[in-house]
Amino acid sequence: VGLKQTAVMVRLSISVSLFLLAVVLAVPMEAEAVRPASLRKWEQLVTKRVDSFKSGRVLAEGIDDETAHIQDIKSYYRETLDSSDGWVEGTGIAKTELKMQSYEDEDLSAKSSFRQKTIDGRYIVYLAPRSTNQVLERMVRVLELATGATGQNLRADHIEQFRHVGKGFTATLNKNMVELVRSHPSVVNIEPDVAIHMKFFDVAEPSNDLHVSAWSDEETASIQQTRGSEVPWNLDRLDQRSKILDGLYIPDGTGKGVNVFIVDTGTRYTHLDLEGRAKYFGVDIIDDLTGSKLAGSDCNGHGSHVAGIVGGKTYGVAKEVTIYSVRGLNCNGKGAVSGVVRAFDLIAQFDPSRPKVVSLSLGIEVSKTLNTALKRLVLDHGIVAVAAAGNQGSDSCKYSPASSGVTISVGATDAEDEVPSFSNAGSCVDLFAPGRNIMSLSSQCDNCVRAMSGTSMACPHVTGYVAIQLEKQASLTPTEILNKAIGHATKNAIDLDSMSIKKSGYNTPNRLLYVPRVVVEGANPI
Repeated sequence: VGLKQTAVMVRLSISVSLFLLAVVLAVPMEAEAVRPASLRKWEQLVTKRVDSFKSGRVLAEGIDDETAHIQDIKSYYRETLDSSDGWVEGTGIAKTELKMQSYEDEDLSAKSSFRQKTIDGRYIVYLAPRSTNQVLERMVRVLELATGATGQNLRADHIEQFRHVGKGFTATLNKNMVELVRSHPSVVNIEPDVAIHMKFFDVAEPSNDLHVSAWSDEETASIQQTRGSEVPWNLDRLDQRSKILDGLYIPDGTGKGVNVFIVDTGTRYTHLDLEGRAKYFGVDIIDDLTGSKLAGSDCNGHGSHVAGIVGGKTYGVAKEVTIYSVRGLNCNGKGAVSGVVRAFDLIAQFDPSRPKVVSLSLGIEVSKTLNTALKRLVLDHGIVAVAAAGNQGSDSCKYSPASSGVTISVGATDAEDEVPSFSNAGSCVDLFAPGRNIMSLSSQCDNCVRAMSGTSMACPHVTGYVAIQLEKQASLTPTEILNKAIGHATKNAIDLDSMSIKKSGYNTPNRLLYVPRVVVEGANPI
């Protein structure tokens, strides 16, 4: 018996020694003498844990049950997003705090929140800002080796790194591996991946002709003929100080030469109002997460509507901008924080020769991971990000990305310069823009339009404004763009008392988006 025990111990000693050797050879790194002692200690800790499992000193039975079901990662994400289980309303405030405002058509605030749920077993890990690629690579390799050495009692797989919006990775981790990852000296944040379900909605309009999801060619031609000379009210409002509209929208730019990345449900590339300026980003985040094959096309409608407000010929603020569809939400408006982070990482690497704007008509309760990725995108790469303030009728500082501190965050107004009950407010809102009863594109056909409401519609108005400013001066920084937007904004035009929830304690700024116009002889200059 003694000889058998000795033989077992020798085999264990050899296997652990081989593990240590594999760690040392895993990834080229600084010389051992100059490598931080804290990193060496962490690798020694991992080695001890591997030894504990292999020697039987730690009971391994059932230890990885919480991730054992995650085999095909695309199927797992697809099933998680499609499942109706586990979703929690992301209102951010108790329902008893809501005081509904009555509208003639309907009160929208009950429809305008989102839902979210944790994606079990999936984590997003962020390293300290000054961490090198070598530190990231070596850490990932050590985790992979530990997984292989313990029969997945320590489990880290389906690992995907990101390097351009901070250093980190997304991975399937069991509880024991989470503990080891958290103890790494370079790890500053580890959060479960979260599924997002944006609850988009249409608006009931008084005329059926103005609210359709699809028209026949004859109906389209007829309606376009009767409405072709009209400027949509929301655009008309942007380039004048008074809310008494003059029937004109003549901005002093078109956004030509600027790339806008719309992280949303996709875009109908062939819509006539986009004039061929909408393009595939090259990566479909949802395709990669779930195995779908839409290549950025819109099967929901929300993303196309947003794209039309940014840059449509008829309905757009910046009418010659180039639009890239970054599909981060599926056909039901569902996605994952990890997918949005990956989108940011890819956008950061895209064509540095042209100015960029990212439009984010999506949200979630405050996420340190999402906010960190945005900060790195904006501060490290100089890319302007515009975000919807949220549709919970609450304080925008309770939500991401509006709470990140680096986006231009946008609340919604209506045609009377009042704030609808659904719009978030507070000090995290930088500007307000039209966001109720906004006509723009439908994804149902190449000449269809629809009306929608929400801060999702207000956000792309500001995105278009940013594109116009970058067309005129591509070197402007995100801070300079924000200051320009605040400087241009019409002050004290908004009726903040119209808010259905008392916002006086939220320090809401009274600033309405203003797009400088080309002065035309005989036209009202304001």
